[in-house]
Amino acid sequence: MKRLKKANKGIFTFASILMLIGVAFFAMAIFYINRDLSFFKTAERVKAEVVESNVEELDFGRDEIDYVEVFVDYEYDGKEYKHIEVLKDAEIECEVGERIRVYIDPKEPTVAILEKRVYGQYGYMLAGIIFFLLASALYALAIWLWNKKSKIRKNGYRIQAEVTDICKSGSVEILGKSPNVIYCECFSAELNRKFEFKSVGVWNDLETYFSVGEYIEVAVNPNNWREYYVDIDKAWNIKKERYTL
Repeated sequence: MKRLKKANKGIFTFASILMLIGVAFFAMAIFYINRDLSFFKTAERVKAEVVESNVEELDFGRDEIDYVEVFVDYEYDGKEYKHIEVLKDAEIECEVGERIRVYIDPKEPTVAILEKRVYGQYGYMLAGIIFFLLASALYALAIWLWNKKSKIRKNGYRIQAEVTDICKSGSVEILGKSPNVIYCECFSAELNRKFEFKSVGVWNDLETYFSVGEYIEVAVNPNNWREYYVDIDKAWNIKKERYTL
């Protein structure tokens, strides 16, 4: 598993970030659910009169929805509460002068809710599920890619390739940093063509272990040299022994 994480650190890091975001959304959903359930345990229902109703258009890119602001007056425990905004679904409209029933918090009567339901549950839950699925897909991708590389590393046809460059990977960037990669090439007289290879990205300093111009082992699929593994194991301090995950 350590080798898997090293070889796919970029994917694992991004997947872990997505997983943490998913956890945060779930935590928010649980917070709001508990808050609303606690509210309705002690809430009291009172009659209220609508004194103002305004329609606002909310722009969400291509989508626009009408949000209706509703303000009411009501009396509770011998005290009048004026022009209190009612919490409700965006699309529910109320006419001025209409008599409605609202739920209020006896400890804080200025909080009025129209419907007896849990707010904030579905959006946060859905967002959490989406981030969890994305993270799981990335974890699965990292495992699949490494299993494929591992099979080639174990059973592939070994060739010698000349190191042509040691540099930062331009395709991956995590928190402003990129992993190190090795580029190497080999000419196959049997196939009469030159092949270029790129190692997996690692965060170790590859120039400590390799240098341009020297030769490095590459394990290739004998039936398809485009499937390969550049052997940079010594940069990970991994023993030269075959293994499977």
